[in-house]
Amino acid sequence: MRDGVAASRKFIDLIRQASSMWANWDPPVEIRVGDFGKIDKKSGELNVEGNIYANAFQTSLNNQDLKIDLSEPSCQPQQGAIEDSMIITSSLNLASASLKVECQFPEGKRGAFLAIYKPQQQSIPRGKAIELQDKYLVTSTRIAMALIRSLPTPAAAGLIADGTVSMDWWTDAQAAFLRKAVDKSGLYRYTPLYALKHIQTSWIPRIFRGEEEEETEDDLWPDCAPPWQPLDDDGMKIQYELIPRSPRSAVEGTLPFA
Repeated sequence: MRDGVAASRKFIDLIRQASSMWANWDPPVEIRVGDFGKIDKKSGELNVEGNIYANAFQTSLNNQDLKIDLSEPSCQPQQGAIEDSMIITSSLNLASASLKVECQFPEGKRGAFLAIYKPQQQSIPRGKAIELQDKYLVTSTRIAMALIRSLPTPAAAGLIADGTVSMDWWTDAQAAFLRKAVDKSGLYRYTPLYALKHIQTSWIPRIFRGEEEEETEDDLWPDCAPPWQPLDDDGMKIQYELIPRSPRSAVEGTLPFA
């Protein structure tokens, strides 16, 4: 891996492919439901420009004479129950037992590993999302009190965590870009995952089996696609070699009959 910026983009890209959610490379940096902004093309991280629940945003809505009050209870973020601990990996080769999690990635391939201790989901209520011009909106987050993430190198693509997903982890010290975070007081201060959406302003009704398909909120709010091309193991854009085509001669272009 050439640098930490490319590493973060590679990790985020792999986790997104495995879970359809965006990973927070620096989990102590809070990402909140309602945050909006754009994705940094180099690092893959979200550059937060504001939050729809902030007073400044509500003032902006009022100044535009929009009859929207996001302070109403029905518009406020919903908080889900504490979930089971979860493991997300870009590898299909994941073995787990009561006291150990061992993850081996395909030989020669870089892998990503994210374990979250008893996460909790926070989300914008369905039907309450706000259209933002050219911005991406965080519609839900997974917050946690403990997590571990790693981006092993292709040469040593593996990770062992003792204690499964718990508050006390032991990990392979050779794992690259390894980070562990635990709040011993039990506070949910880390945001390892979030869902990022953008409004689909030009919706065209689709025809399915001769019948018009009903428009749903998922149609209007598709997942945010990454603003980069396919990446290599270093998190850099894959450079495809163009093979020049030799010009065909007049003889080659002649039909075998005339």
